[in-house]
Amino acid sequence: MFDDFPLLKKCIYLNTAYVGLMSKGLYDFRRKYDLDYINKGDHVYMSKHQIVNKARISISKFFGSKINQTFVSSNFSSALRSVLEYVPKKANFLVLEEDYPSILNAVKERCFNYHKIPITVDLELNILKLIEEKKIDVIAISVVQWISGFLIDIEFLKKIKLKFPEIIIIGDGTQFLGGHSFNFQDSPFDFIAASGYKWLISGFGNGLFMISDNFFDYTKTNESILLEKIFDGHSDLLGIESLNYSINNLQKKDFKSLINKKNKITLILKKSLKELNLLDSFSLKRKKHSSIFNVRLNHKEFGFLVKNNVRCVKRGDGVRVSTHFYNSKEDIESFVSLLKQLN
Repeated sequence: MFDDFPLLKKCIYLNTAYVGLMSKGLYDFRRKYDLDYINKGDHVYMSKHQIVNKARISISKFFGSKINQTFVSSNFSSALRSVLEYVPKKANFLVLEEDYPSILNAVKERCFNYHKIPITVDLELNILKLIEEKKIDVIAISVVQWISGFLIDIEFLKKIKLKFPEIIIIGDGTQFLGGHSFNFQDSPFDFIAASGYKWLISGFGNGLFMISDNFFDYTKTNESILLEKIFDGHSDLLGIESLNYSINNLQKKDFKSLINKKNKITLILKKSLKELNLLDSFSLKRKKHSSIFNVRLNHKEFGFLVKNNVRCVKRGDGVRVSTHFYNSKEDIESFVSLLKQLN
């Protein structure tokens, strides 16, 4: 793993929730692409449509969506804003307090009516209650919360779709896609999007989104309308090619095995943090959680970790750490050893 991710030799990297590592393979691929640009000039851009379609096919195979439901974008925020343009102005939204700002900002900008509820251990019950009280049209939430790592119960969302089939469910998958197994056709989401630079480890300037047939009907749009909307102007072909490269590489390396490895590492970390009494209530009381944890540490303790080459970040009232498939048991042991020095 060190050969493909050289930074792992220099530090304990627990910061994929901030920025995923770039692989040596992707770096070499991007260099070759730019070399082609130098040597071929405009001929590189003439292959724009083939590059975009190639990426859409890779995404659809990886996430189980139909090709006409699958799109590339520059990031999550631009993808969400592209489709919200077509949502009826009278739509009544449900959003979460402390969710990633891109969601609420996009809803506010378009002057939609919205209702906010706090993120609590029993969030799903509160969502159901608000749906029944306020006649919600659209639920717009992050699948995994950026501060705490709180993972929404996807099975609960499936039940919501069965009980209220007219409700549209929008998901920010930036902290989810690439870190969890996911099949779009088997999911409750009508729209889900992600930036590629975190768990999909595809570098900056790329993202993806998928749209259900139900969402097409609701917004009176189709594949052609959205493609024209997204590609009105030039496209970051290097970003799109990077996303395509990374997704294909994850498939070649057996993505399910990579996720199983990540999950095992995550359980080791969670157990250790629990023993040290450093976990928040979300992590302790929920049946399922992501591989992002908010560790109860202060600013001075955060500084100690940074000084000892732990890559992490301050978020909320604690320090956010996250594990991906390239992390090892040794990473966790070294990190926990440092935490014990703080007690």
